Amino acid sequence: MSPHEAVALAYSARQRQVRLAAMLFRSMGFQLNRSSLNRLAMRIGYNGGDWHAAARREAIYVLHLALCPNRTIWRGKGWREPFTIGL
Repeated sequence: MSPHEAVALAYSARQRQVRLAAMLFRSMGFQLNRSSLNRLAMRIGYNGGDWHAAARREAIYVLHLALCPNRTIWRGKGWREPFTIGL
């Protein structure tokens, strides 16, 4: 596999993650317009390669909140409140 193919593969995997997350958020009843989808993409790491552990951890946490049947379990008072669990 060439470096170019590896980069293309990484980007397509990231796009799939963004699409999956958007689907989850929509199924939870959140309205996603273009700007909020872009923010979600940046949060997941599809922002030109900034794919470090903190962004990944935050994305996993946000998706966990979206998937949690009782969304008050892991979160604080507000939906966007910075997380306090050691994820």
